[in-house]
Amino acid sequence: MRYALRRLGKRRWTVSLVFCSDDEIQRLNREYRNTDRATDVLSFAQTNVPTPRRKNRIAGDIVISTETLRRTVSDRNVPIQRELQRLLVHGLLHLDGMDHDETDEHDPMLKLQEDLLARSRLKG
Repeated sequence: MRYALRRLGKRRWTVSLVFCSDDEIQRLNREYRNTDRATDVLSFAQTNVPTPRRKNRIAGDIVISTETLRRTVSDRNVPIQRELQRLLVHGLLHLDGMDHDETDEHDPMLKLQEDLLARSRLKG
């Protein structure tokens, strides 16, 4: 996450991480996005949070369903750390105001996500 934040030029961002069940993320999806299904990750940006005494910007919350994470890892046969990194970067990009077309593998946000992930792995 630190690498992605640096590359995005986001200094001093404060991000909250929430890990939950499919039931909880489905409830959040239903309540805030009018979508009655579980997803792997949701982002909730905090746009008007006053921070007069803080140097950090409260960027928002990233919510990850651990149940969906485990299924994805099993289905795609990828290491859990790699998939978790993908979800975290994906959530950061949404907090930064980006969005994507789920059906377009060449979508600019998804391409940036994969570029950040590849470059962060090279850095070690």
